[in-house]
Amino acid sequence: NRMDALRQRGGKYLATLQPEKAMADFERCRMLGGEESDLSYRMGLCWFYAGVYGMAIREFSHCWEVCDDELGIGAIYWSMIASWRSGRGANLLQNYREDMNVGHHTAYAFAVRVALGKISLEDALWELDIEREDLEFSMMAYGVAAYCEHIGERETAQALYREILERESFWISFGFLAAWNDRKRGRQC
Repeated sequence: NRMDALRQRGGKYLATLQPEKAMADFERCRMLGGEESDLSYRMGLCWFYAGVYGMAIREFSHCWEVCDDELGIGAIYWSMIASWRSGRGANLLQNYREDMNVGHHTAYAFAVRVALGKISLEDALWELDIEREDLEFSMMAYGVAAYCEHIGERETAQALYREILERESFWISFGFLAAWNDRKRGRQC
């Protein structure tokens, strides 16, 4: 019943792609009064990894209502991808602002800007080609790959998903984990 221990264990379950176990710990944290924006974000990731995109969208929408810009850009990013995968409109995209204080979540903002047409796909692919940091690359590329998949550029999407998994020096990122989970679930090559 120690909230800090449950939160830590839930994070470990999330990082090892055990979303059901993670959700149980995060829900218990909620009942104990944990930080709602953090828990909502992580619950959204759990639903996303479980492939239950409607619930992921719902959770990220709730996260957006209670979080700051830094976490908000992550909610927009993951909700956008979940929306595309479930055939829904990406409603949280309308909340993106150029002046958002995204903190260290610049990779999320990059992918969102691509989806909104503020960065061309050609420029985005060039940026990805020169990105040397695997953490940044995994987050940027996962969002751009999902966008490519959404607009019917399947070969480009598959190439990006494969590169994310080949660049494994920072495997713990949510983007790398999502790509790994997608492959395991048969969503990509």
